[in-house]
Amino acid sequence: MLTLWLALAAGIWLLIPLALLHANFVLDTGITLVRRIFRGERWYDAHREHFYQRLIRSGKSHPFVTGLEMALQGVVLGLMVLYLHASVPVRVGLVVLVILIWLAFFGYCERSFRRSNVK
Repeated sequence: MLTLWLALAAGIWLLIPLALLHANFVLDTGITLVRRIFRGERWYDAHREHFYQRLIRSGKSHPFVTGLEMALQGVVLGLMVLYLHASVPVRVGLVVLVILIWLAFFGYCERSFRRSNVK
């Protein structure tokens, strides 16, 4: 809601870069929710299936996971600063790049989890 409020107050054109600053959380939650529904699990029950949780369960430390996500978020922030001054084709590329960054992170989390043989 804060993102929407800021975009409405400062200019609706800010909605995309502000929303992309939250892409990690939105994509992680969305993918996890869809995955749980398709597996027939009760999506509203407590669980440990978010990507960052799976990475920790695979044996990575909390500081490592937090640091990695913070570094990626810093990259995304830099890309969104570029977005503010970019042409439309470059903006489209930056949107795709941010999504790919988080999907690559999720892929890394999933590979680490599956290789660890944790249930």
